[in-house]
Amino acid sequence: MAIPAGFGVWSATWAVVGTARNVTTTVGFHVAPGDVNAAPSNAAFRANTIAAGKIWGAALMPNYYSLTETKSLCNIGGFLFTDSNFGANVGSSGNQPCPINSALLVNKVTGIAGRKFRGRFFAPLNMSENDVDQVGLITPAILATHQARWDTFALAMTTAVYPLYILHTDGSAPTLVTSLVLSQRVGTIGRRMRG
Repeated sequence: MAIPAGFGVWSATWAVVGTARNVTTTVGFHVAPGDVNAAPSNAAFRANTIAAGKIWGAALMPNYYSLTETKSLCNIGGFLFTDSNFGANVGSSGNQPCPINSALLVNKVTGIAGRKFRGRFFAPLNMSENDVDQVGLITPAILATHQARWDTFALAMTTAVYPLYILHTDGSAPTLVTSLVLSQRVGTIGRRMRG
């Protein structure tokens, strides 16, 4: 996918105990005015995702997840800039983990009708196995707690002048994400179960 000028993609990658496959989550964003490289955006995303109490703070992540890299790739004035951080962030919640093929399903809401203007991504399921019932539904109180953290994240990124966007593969103009809404039903990813 080509990244339009003035936009970027941020990613976070985790190693997971028991599998050789890494887990990566990506999100598109608008580059802040005045940025001359990708370092400020990577720093802003890290501050609002992996710091204590944030959506992927170490104390909230199961022990079997270990953040291995965050990366920001930005198109600034037609040139691509990247910034990577390899600092470890090992989960320490002590929660009984959900299976590796389970994920938090995050829906990108834009306020514009049509399939093209919707998006979603899978994020690590940083909750206890006891928080998900036998049919894959997250307990309402736990879902509300996690939704509040994701709301805070989306607002913080807009405040930091890195609002979230859906970047389209067909080259059309990116679409502003107005909110992130968590699905009560966990997502499942079959290929994560293979070696």
